[in-house]
Amino acid sequence: GGMMIGTDSHTVNAGGLGMVAIGVGGADACDVMSGLPWELKFPKLIGV
Repeated sequence: GGMMIGTDSHTVNAGGLGMVAIGVGGADACDVMSGLPWELKFPKLIGV
């Protein structure tokens, strides 16, 4: 149940490891590596 952020086009393939894997641009990656928080907006879960 982890979250991975990467700049490679294949980053999203890590989703097969049971995590949310998101590809981002260079500026977002620099922010994350410098310790700034990165927000992920998602819709309200109403049921599964």
